[in-house]
Amino acid sequence: MPGLFCCCCKSALDDESEPLLNTSSKVERKRLAKGCLTEQSSIAITPKYSPVTVASTQQCEQQVGLVRQGLSARTTRRFYSQTASEDEARGIIVKTVNVSDIDERFIAIAETFNKLHNNRMTITESESRLRELCGCAPHTTLVDSLHHLQQKHGDIILRLDLKGYNFSLRLQGENVPPELETARSLVQDLNKATCDVLRAGPCLNEMLSAMLRSKEQIRTQVAGTNVGYADAQRIKANLEDNLHQVTEANRRATEYKAYADDILKQVSQLAGIQL
Repeated sequence: MPGLFCCCCKSALDDESEPLLNTSSKVERKRLAKGCLTEQSSIAITPKYSPVTVASTQQCEQQVGLVRQGLSARTTRRFYSQTASEDEARGIIVKTVNVSDIDERFIAIAETFNKLHNNRMTITESESRLRELCGCAPHTTLVDSLHHLQQKHGDIILRLDLKGYNFSLRLQGENVPPELETARSLVQDLNKATCDVLRAGPCLNEMLSAMLRSKEQIRTQVAGTNVGYADAQRIKANLEDNLHQVTEANRRATEYKAYADDILKQVSQLAGIQL
C-alpha cells in the first residue's frame, strides 16, 4: 500500500459512481477497457509519500482544498479496482457515495490515514529487523535490543542522540562492523517513521473528528441524491461502510500515536548515555 493527498481527477471519481453516471463516451469506455477503472463501487486508496507537518485546522482545510484542486485539474489518480493486497486491506478502502464534496473528504482521510498506517508498519519492521540483527526475542524492546548489540560489540560505543523528536544511533570506535551500520540505518528509518506518525496525527484527528461529528448531516445529504431505488440502496451501504472505516481509522490512529510516543519515551530515557 502503500503529495499529501491523492491528486485526483474528477472524471475518475465520477466513473467510480457507475452505474449512476453516463459512461457512454469513448474516453470512459477506453478507461474501462484499460482496466484503470471498473464499474464496481469499491476503490482502494494508495497513498503517496511526503512529510505531514500540518497541525492547525486552517492548514488541514488547505490540504483538503488541494484534493479538490486536483479533482478539477484532472490530474492522475491512483486507484486499484482489483482485490486489495494484504497491506492495502489493512488501510482504508473507501467507496463512492455520489456526492462530490463528501467523496473528496473520504479520499483525503483515506490518503492521510494510509500514509500514517504505512509509517506505523515501518516502525514495526524496523524494530523487528533490529531484533533479528541482535538475535533477540520477538517482543524485545528497542532499548533492550540496542543494549544487546552493545554487549556483542564491546569495542564500539553505542549512544542514542535525541534532539526534539529526532533521534539517531551514534557509533564511536574504529572499524565499525556492518551489523552496527545496519542498526544505525534501521534506527534512522525508525526515527523518520515515528516523527511522521506524530506530525500527521493532529491533522488526521481534525479530519476524522469533523467527519464523525457531521455523519448525520452527511447521511441526510447522501439520501437526498436523485437516483433510483437500487442505486440509492447501494450508495447508502457505501456510506455506512465508509463511516465504519472512519471510526476504525480514528481508533487505530490513536493507537499509532500512543506507540510512537512510547518509542520517544524509550529513546529519551537513554539519550546521550552509553548503552
